[in-house]
Amino acid sequence: MVFALIIGISIVIVIKQAKLKEAWNIIKEGFNWKLPLAIFGVMLFRFVVEYSSTVSPLLPFINSSGVPATIILISISWIIGLVTSMPMAGIALIVPLAAVMLENMTASIVSIIYLAVTYAYIISPMHLCLILVAGYYRSGLTRVYRKLILPS
Repeated sequence: MVFALIIGISIVIVIKQAKLKEAWNIIKEGFNWKLPLAIFGVMLFRFVVEYSSTVSPLLPFINSSGVPATIILISISWIIGLVTSMPMAGIALIVPLAAVMLENMTASIVSIIYLAVTYAYIISPMHLCLILVAGYYRSGLTRVYRKLILPS
């Protein structure tokens, strides 16, 4: 990300034929550092969740809880979708768990799990596109969520 930012800023400076002082003022005053920091934070958090293997030790407890496995899987899918804000990561984490928990995993169960992860991803505060768009338009996440929660 850092290299892409440097290359992108350099290309803009060359295209605009900005002088060194102008370029420095643009970088210093006109650049919103919150967005690259948000990207870094989201990616770091996503990798921590993916590589920490926190779901596997919970399997014996989940099976002995008495709650239907489908409800547990939908709930876990929702949480994973919110936390990772990445549908494919959520599916990659939940489908192996579902295969262990369910004796007969049908296409409809996989579809429900996928939808749960996807809907949670759409409203996740870790959703990078949502953060970038809200930051770019300076709309604030609260205003965006008022319009986004009901449809999702």
